[in-house]
Amino acid sequence: PVVVSCAVTLCQRSCRGKYYYCPVDCKTHTWSSWSTCSVSCGEGVTTKTRRVEQAQHGGKECEAGTERKEIITCNVQPLDCPIDCKEHPWGSWTSCSVTCGEGVEARTREVEQARFRGEECDAGVERE
Repeated sequence: PVVVSCAVTLCQRSCRGKYYYCPVDCKTHTWSSWSTCSVSCGEGVTTKTRRVEQAQHGGKECEAGTERKEIITCNVQPLDCPIDCKEHPWGSWTSCSVTCGEGVEARTREVEQARFRGEECDAGVERE
């Protein structure tokens, strides 16, 4: 009779006193948790990983498609990302409101107001 005793990767057959490597099957470890999305606002990616130990010495190979890393998109739905106020350049001065005496000239500019907790700005009409 042949007696085979195995350690992790080494076998000994007692009848011949020779050492042989034991077959080691592919081993997949548990997936990690998903990472934080690569961006806090807008579409990004998130990943999870796992350790894969390949078969050795004639052990059972990993199944086709055994992945070490998985990547998916995140924040795909439109989010209320902060949008800062945007002030456009001032326009030209208007003509004086009167032809004689004290009048008013004015100029305006377009202002896109802040949204979703974005940075506010002063806006409006400049008078002289």
